[in-house]
Amino acid sequence: MFLSIFVPIVVFSIYVFRHSFGLGFGGDDYLALLDYFRGTGRDSLFNLDFFLWQYGPQDTLFGGMYHLFGLNPMPFFVLSFMLRMFAVASIYPLLRKITSYKLPVFMSMLFLATAFAGLETTSWSFNMAAYLVIVLLNLLILTLIHGHNGHTFHFSLLSVMLFFIIIILSPTRMLGLVPFVIFFQAALLLIYRKINFTYFFGFPLAFLTILAIGNSVVTGNGLVERINILVHERTAETSVGAIAIHNSGNKEVFLYPVEQLGAIIVPSSSTGQFFSYFFQTTKGVLVYSLFLSVLTMALINGFASFRTKHRVFLLLPAVVSIYFLKTSNIFINDIHFVWFTAGAAFTIIIFCLAISSYKKNKTTSLLVLTAFSWTAGSIFVFWNRFPDSVNITYHRYLIAPVVGVAILLGIIVSSGKSPAKRMFLALAVLWLIICNTNQTQQYLKNLYNNRNSTLTKSITDTYPTVGTLLDTNKQPLVFYFQSNNPEVLYHNVLFGFPAIVAIREKLDIFPNLVYTDSWEEVKNDYLDGSGLKRFSYSESPVPLENIFSYYLDSNILIDTTSETRMKLQK
Repeated sequence: MFLSIFVPIVVFSIYVFRHSFGLGFGGDDYLALLDYFRGTGRDSLFNLDFFLWQYGPQDTLFGGMYHLFGLNPMPFFVLSFMLRMFAVASIYPLLRKITSYKLPVFMSMLFLATAFAGLETTSWSFNMAAYLVIVLLNLLILTLIHGHNGHTFHFSLLSVMLFFIIIILSPTRMLGLVPFVIFFQAALLLIYRKINFTYFFGFPLAFLTILAIGNSVVTGNGLVERINILVHERTAETSVGAIAIHNSGNKEVFLYPVEQLGAIIVPSSSTGQFFSYFFQTTKGVLVYSLFLSVLTMALINGFASFRTKHRVFLLLPAVVSIYFLKTSNIFINDIHFVWFTAGAAFTIIIFCLAISSYKKNKTTSLLVLTAFSWTAGSIFVFWNRFPDSVNITYHRYLIAPVVGVAILLGIIVSSGKSPAKRMFLALAVLWLIICNTNQTQQYLKNLYNNRNSTLTKSITDTYPTVGTLLDTNKQPLVFYFQSNNPEVLYHNVLFGFPAIVAIREKLDIFPNLVYTDSWEEVKNDYLDGSGLKRFSYSESPVPLENIFSYYLDSNILIDTTSETRMKLQK
């Protein structure tokens, strides 16, 4: 059964991700490699202290690949795709525990394979380690559930060991694992009315062991720094920062976690823009409110029974609530409103699914709460670091919660009360898959057009040599870039320029370069140095001989320094 599901998904995914295999490296790929060299040395493969740093695991994998393939990007993106498919395969045993139907398993795996959420994990290849952590995460969830199905001690002990390993191997964005195990304990208590003492004592002990390793003389404090970002520093910053943001007039800030979930369900802004057409009139807002309320109730009715009087009783307040939310002027724009209502509707559906499955199968109910706990915990970590915004769907931090969403969608389809209702639920998930597939292809195609490996190599081969200048100048060098194609300029020059220069010229320091496509900034740099503030340099006039300029013509950089300096002197 596994191969009959997995092979078609891999074949389809190769088509969807075909443009990714021809991509060139992005700016942060070079930065990851530079950090790796600075942490391990250019001739070394591994350094434990660096590995325990917050981005150490992913940079170490990327650096190891560099030692094998150099700066040839194709093997990196091929491996990234393979690891993504490995992550997709890892949810199969979870879903097989609760259903014998092939359709829900197929839909869940296909959604994860084509998901637009977190796609930067692919487009910035240094993030590929996150896919490995997802595999371990799904194995952890499997062992957690097994630990309460007759194999308590052995699987509970294995779960604690996996928790330990995942924290060690995870980049910062996967540390939703910490709140996740707390949520999982609560779910066990709620469903089974008991506490697993191996978990109760094992997880804190594993966490304390990790902190002890981080504080050891041998490894330095890289791991503690990673934990502190989540547990101490950022939590305090978020509490104060979110309240300050709210008090400054942004009443939406505490709704951002729900909106972030909605951004996974409704990919990017294109689908949201479609719905926003309804909001141009009062009648349109009412139509949207009625549509979402009816759709939510219909999906819930696919796996739970509603009497007609209950439907009418629930429908009216749902419509009124959505309508008044839209007219309350809480939300920054229509897209945020769509994301919030989608996230809230999905949360309600999952809540009803957990209650419904509890009456039928406690294992299913536990998996529902487990998957939702992982999703919520991962989103909390994201919001905990950036409380002032809701990021776009493809942001790399969303690769973690999308796994939980994929599992939940599979459970929803499998919970249909009849073949007809399972088909209805599957069609709803199919709509999400189509939206995600379309967005994923568009994103990768656009990126390929502006950052394919041939174009990237041609441009970087014409980069200016700045190493000798850095040796003789203490002040930053200012580089002014122009082009008739801003996207190509951004992806191949402006994004990561100092890191690319450092890798090309084998510099051991992060070069003190200022780079911009703004003529006003260049003038300010020359006149009073005020343009340097954006790069955290002291504001003092930049000498003319420290200002350079280049024009990106198609796929080469043309030196225009003389013309720019003459223009500044006028």
